[in-house]
Order: sequence, then structure tokens, then C-alpha cells
Amino acid sequence: MPDQLDILRRTRPVRGATVWLKAYCACYCTHAYIDAVRPFAARRAEIAGIQARIHPAFNVVVGTANANAYEPKNIEHVQFSLPTQMAFAVLGMGNGCKVHRDYLDGKLDMAPVLDVARGIAITEAPELEARYPGKFVADVTVTFRDGSTEHVLVEAGAACQVRAFLTSSSDKRSTTGAGVDTGASAPIHEATR
Repeated sequence: MPDQLDILRRTRPVRGATVWLKAYCACYCTHAYIDAVRPFAARRAEIAGIQARIHPAFNVVVGTANANAYEPKNIEHVQFSLPTQMAFAVLGMGNGCKVHRDYLDGKLDMAPVLDVARGIAITEAPELEARYPGKFVADVTVTFRDGSTEHVLVEAGAACQVRAFLTSSSDKRSTTGAGVDTGASAPIHEATR
């Protein structure tokens, strides 16, 4: 009986016409929101609060129905917390391997991150699911201390099907996402290219 790697060794690449594989935690759910708030990093001191309206199904994964959304205790909680990921973006820390590695290494002061995260209110918006079936779009309103607001709707965040990462970028993110590149994933990456 062939082992799992034998199954992946093929003379032709594996192709799937309707399959989309993203080898990184919760990216598809969070990237549109990260894209929506990233431009406000330069105005962080002016922000009074952020309202994120999300798909009901998404809320279970990374929103308020996720018990760890506002109090992540490990790297998985951090990666699956929409408020934490949005806070990283608002604080200008980025959302890539470095900030996650810094968290793992105990180099990241989470107090300011969690302070910003607690200022991000998440509400379910079933109409988003109806209007954009099969897509996670970001519907975000930023309220400033002077009372003004800015609304942002991102229909195609980074890492979605229409804005997929380049293969080299995706490979780098998925093989170094945990901060350790063991090379064990190389056959899978090669087979799914």
C-alpha cells in the first residue's frame, strides 16, 4: 500500500477547476477586514472605535461567538481572532509571520493590541451573506474622536480567489507561518501548485 507521500508524487500536477486551497489559518475570513483598517494606522490616535459587520458563519470562527476573540491565550487564538488581527493592522504591526513569531517568542506586548481590539465591536450582518454569497467581505465603520465616521467596504481582500497571493508569497507564508520551515510541506506544496 502506498504511503501518503507516494500518492502526492505524480507525473502531472494536481489540478482542480473549482477547488481553492489556502494553506494559512483563517486568512480568507480576516484579510478583507485587515485591508479595510490598515489605512487608518496613521490616524490611530484619532480613532474612537471601530464597528465590523460580519457574516454570521464567520462570527463563529473569528468573531464574538469565538470565546477567545478578545482574550487570546495562544497563537491559534491570536490567528483566529478578528479583533486581534484588526488591532495588529491598526497599530501598524502587520499581520504576517513576524508579528506572529514575536508573539510566540514572548517579544510582543499584547496590552496595547488587546486595548485596541476591545474597541472593535463586531456584529452579525446576515444581509452580507445574502448579498455576497460565498464571499467574506468587510463592512467596517471607523468612528473618530471628533464624531466623524468613515465607512469602508472591501469586497475582495488579499488572499481571496480574485486577489490570491502569488505562489511564491503563499509558499513563504505557509512554510514559515509557524516560524519553522521543516521542509516537510514541500511535497504537498509541489503537488498542489
